[in-house]
Amino acid sequence: MATEREGMDTQTGTGYSPRVPRIDIPVPSIPQPLATYTPAARAGDLVFAAGHLASDFQQGVAPEARLDPAFPYYGSSIKRQTRYVLENLKKTFEAAGTALSHVVKAQVFLTDLVHFNGFDEVWREFFPTPPPRTTVGTSGLLVPGCLVEVDLTATMPRAGGRVVQSSGPRRVSSPAISRRASREKRASIRRFRTMGRISSARPGTFSRIWRGPSRRRGRRWIASSRPRCSTRT
Repeated sequence: MATEREGMDTQTGTGYSPRVPRIDIPVPSIPQPLATYTPAARAGDLVFAAGHLASDFQQGVAPEARLDPAFPYYGSSIKRQTRYVLENLKKTFEAAGTALSHVVKAQVFLTDLVHFNGFDEVWREFFPTPPPRTTVGTSGLLVPGCLVEVDLTATMPRAGGRVVQSSGPRRVSSPAISRRASREKRASIRRFRTMGRISSARPGTFSRIWRGPSRRRGRRWIASSRPRCSTRT
């Protein structure tokens, strides 16, 4: 019975949702772990990255994440290790088809919370808009010399918008055509007003149109059999 019900459907509160397949993400561009786990896995729209250490899994702490022994006071160990870890996580999410900007949850483990400020300075470089984060002080990490471990969860980006060409009928009018028609309509109204106005005679009867003063002195009225345009009663 347990094999048939994979989990409750939280949207309806009843029944059980089908199993979401897990897809392991290979990331050949980062150091490969010695232990038995995959660097990242995708389930649905979520990508889960394994906890990352500043190690190349060959000689402990990676050379890129170490301070130069000849100049121990130039630089910061926690900053170097944090940058190394986040660079590898960036490559991990890119291999999965997403990015650090889509991270929705972070967990950070520090061997000494005195390193928190240096860690946070580098963190802000990679996350201008920081995701929810949990920071925990721990007594030690898997590889000696490592000061920080970061565990991230991200979502897959939404599909980008694209222009779709339709084979359906196109709109005949356009804003330019509408403006031209409006100008022509206003010009017709001005010409009509210049010619004269129609009186309020009843439809079907003769009406008189004022044509303005004629060359001869006096008024000039012209009889017309056109129906009136005015709605006055």
